[in-house]
Amino acid sequence: MTVRHLHLLGSPVLRQRAAPVAAVDADVRRLVDDLFETMRAAKGVGLAANQVGVALRVAVVDVGEDDPPPLVLINPRIVHASEATETAEEGCLSIPDIFGEVE
Repeated sequence: MTVRHLHLLGSPVLRQRAAPVAAVDADVRRLVDDLFETMRAAKGVGLAANQVGVALRVAVVDVGEDDPPPLVLINPRIVHASEATETAEEGCLSIPDIFGEVE
């Protein structure tokens, strides 16, 4: 596993449309491992492939507790949205040291 370079706000890759993953092969598995390694090294809870310069629809999430377990998202789609909302403070590894309330 490798800790990859995080692209920061202003990097063109962050605005680039991510391509769908055609097949989960060794390269995609390596990317997922690297995303987890990079996210944990940066003390984050989520990271998308474009944040490390790879324009693919891949993201990882790990809130650091056993439940829920770490999550890998490949070609994610929103298929249902609840009317319920909640507000919490969030940050982004591509915009370091900035946090805001998100509903």
